[in-house]
Amino acid sequence: MNAKQIWQTTLERLQARVQPAVFTTWFQGTYAHSFQSGIFVVHVPTTFAKAHLEGRFADMTRSILSEITGGPVEVQFVVAKEGPSPQDSEMRPTQTPTGKRPYRLPKNRPIKLKQDKYSSIISGFEETVISPVVMNSTAPTTTRPTVHRSADNLDLDSENFQEYVERPEQQQNGTGAGAMSRNGEGLLVPRYTFDAFIVGKSNQLAHAASLAVAENPGHIYNPLFFYGGVGLGKTHLLHAVGHKGESAGLNVLYVTSEKFTNEIINAIRSQKTAEFRTKYRQIDILLVDDIQFIAGKEATEEEFFHTFNTLHNANKQIVVTSDRPPKAIHSLQDRLRSRFEWGLLADVQPPEYEHRLAILRSKAELMRFAIPASVIEYIARPECSSVRELEGSLNRVIAYATLHDQPLSVSVAARALEHVYTTSKQVFILTIEEIVEGVCRYYNVDPERLRGKQRDREIAWPRQVAMYVMREETSASLLQIGNALGGRDHTTIIHGWEKVQAEMQNNDQTRREVARLLEMIRQG
Repeated sequence: MNAKQIWQTTLERLQARVQPAVFTTWFQGTYAHSFQSGIFVVHVPTTFAKAHLEGRFADMTRSILSEITGGPVEVQFVVAKEGPSPQDSEMRPTQTPTGKRPYRLPKNRPIKLKQDKYSSIISGFEETVISPVVMNSTAPTTTRPTVHRSADNLDLDSENFQEYVERPEQQQNGTGAGAMSRNGEGLLVPRYTFDAFIVGKSNQLAHAASLAVAENPGHIYNPLFFYGGVGLGKTHLLHAVGHKGESAGLNVLYVTSEKFTNEIINAIRSQKTAEFRTKYRQIDILLVDDIQFIAGKEATEEEFFHTFNTLHNANKQIVVTSDRPPKAIHSLQDRLRSRFEWGLLADVQPPEYEHRLAILRSKAELMRFAIPASVIEYIARPECSSVRELEGSLNRVIAYATLHDQPLSVSVAARALEHVYTTSKQVFILTIEEIVEGVCRYYNVDPERLRGKQRDREIAWPRQVAMYVMREETSASLLQIGNALGGRDHTTIIHGWEKVQAEMQNNDQTRREVARLLEMIRQG
């Protein structure tokens, strides 16, 4: 057999051993170049593909080539130059038929650039993952995780800080340098691994459950439902499960609820719902972030319901995150709510003092900064609602000391955090009466009308805003809120709260409006 025939046979055997999406992504577009003196040279389309094939599939390819040729073979992946020679073109095999492909990844993949020695200083403990995922920098970890699907293996040992940015053509389109855009498809963040996760009392259950799921996906705690406030590590655990699945050779898909919603809308509009279903129902682990945002979106809930059933019945793992437990997602369909409660609900709470100390010490080690224990203790002392806030304070102290060329000390930390700890740490406790008075003053309506039976827009909107603010800013029950607004039923209060919340999520003007109202009420 010549090199072309050998590689064609190799591709057929590789196709039987790897997932269809993996084969499509990495092996289609490769072709044999030469086979001389026991060295088999394979042309690949990009340096990105070359690095991934060498790091992940070299041993498997070498073994198959040895089986076919009957002797030891070394394989070399070489990036094909633009415009291959005629003899190279003749040796290029026709694409191996793969049947109906579940999903074809786009060609615009991230490339590695030179390391940035400051990237570890500004990188946060956890970033909010939206589509496209922002991954400005990586911090060193003890593991070498595999990036989701089309991303390259990252070298993340302690001596390397590598930054991933877009290709030039993506930058020309106006996309931010730190954004990873694959038509909105999300990447797993390399540093979000189990090794990099700091365990404390506040997240012990969530961590143990996610580790158990990662080691035995689809058979224990399925689905796994994380809930808790922002910046507490839910997304970190979600990605850690994905990395573990990838390392086991499973087909993993991470997606935000916004991305899922947009995809189903586009699929319906372009009459490609079959392709959409194929993509989401032929995977081993489905990771969905911020599931609460699909509530009230009928088409999205319907499609997710059927996707959930298909995967769950096939013993495929489902992991989702939310800012609240299923029972508190009021506009969510009951059939979805009950399915989320099938597996395990694991809450993630704000870190306690000892946990905050451990997080800050770990962050300081990753940043290779010698920070006195007294400074760590000072930063950790005030209670905080999120890990992002905690690490933001640490970054602020380091930046302040560096810019002012001063050694790190408690006094320097105090000056750096003066405005942060004296303003943002204050707790404003509002009363129902203050909110009623503030809403009436802001919207220029009479309190009696606010409590009355009128339903026209002029008075209904201020009343619903009052419902929202009372529920968010006070500990009052639904009954107490209803009584303060003219004896309204608790379902009316929930409806008003959900309506304002939905407007705030979709309308910047509404968010600013509510923020100005709260500021006015707090200032008296």
